[in-house]
Formats: sequence, structure tokens, C-alpha cells
Amino acid sequence: MLLNSQLVKDTCLNRLLDKQHLLNEALLQLKEASANETKSTAGDKHEVAKALLQSEQEKLGQQFQLITQQIHALQKINGTLNATTVSAGSLIETTKGYFFIGAALGKLNISNYSITALSVAAPLAQKLIGLKVNDSCCLNEQIYNVTKIL
Repeated sequence: MLLNSQLVKDTCLNRLLDKQHLLNEALLQLKEASANETKSTAGDKHEVAKALLQSEQEKLGQQFQLITQQIHALQKINGTLNATTVSAGSLIETTKGYFFIGAALGKLNISNYSITALSVAAPLAQKLIGLKVNDSCCLNEQIYNVTKIL
């Protein structure tokens, strides 16, 4: 299979949708546990358990919102552009490896390629955005030379 930015974008989107689904299921389980907890009449123990469940719900709710924002941002990216300049949605080959700019998912293995998926706001992405083939940038004393924009 030919490696391109649309394939990587779709893979990232599927990973984010899977995470969103898992978080949604966990939130539903916590709501159910919280509803069952209200039936208890164990006094202080009941209040502590309810507070812990509520805290966990808030944490998962924040993660769910973050993932949802990442999904929306990724969906706005046109992965079929044949850009000559690195931008959001670009899959680029550098002297330090392959990078996709669009979602913070870390290392991905797609079609036997190791690709690092970066958020647009990531420091390296910020340095790479706007570069063209044969341009380079430096981050943490590492030089990244853009060899291809796929």
C-alpha cells in the first residue's frame, strides 16, 4: 500500500474514534456506578465513594472533550492536498523519520512505516510548518531536513 497523508489521517482518525468510544463506555459505567452508589446509606463511606466517582467522571469527561476536539480538528484537514509547503495534514519525510502533522498520537506503524503523529501545536510541528523540500529546522540540537512532502 502506498503511504500518503490521507491514509495516515484516516488511521489517526480511527485511533481517535476508538479512544472516544472507550472513554464514552467508561463514562457510562461510572454513571451507572454512581447511580448504584446513591442507593447506599453508608454515611461518610458513601460520600467518599460518590466523590471519587464524580472526580473520575470529571477526569474522563475532560479527556473525552479533548479527544472530540482532536477529531474535529483532524476532520477539517484536507489530507488529499499535494502541498509543496509543510502544513496541517502534511505527511513529511525528514532525515529523522516520517512525521504527520495533525494529531498528537505519537508513534504509528502504517504500511511498514514508522510515523510520528504530531499535534499542530507541538514544538517540532511549529518548526516544520512552512518548510519546503530541502529546508531544515533545528529543535533541541537536532536538525530535521525535509526530504519529501507526501
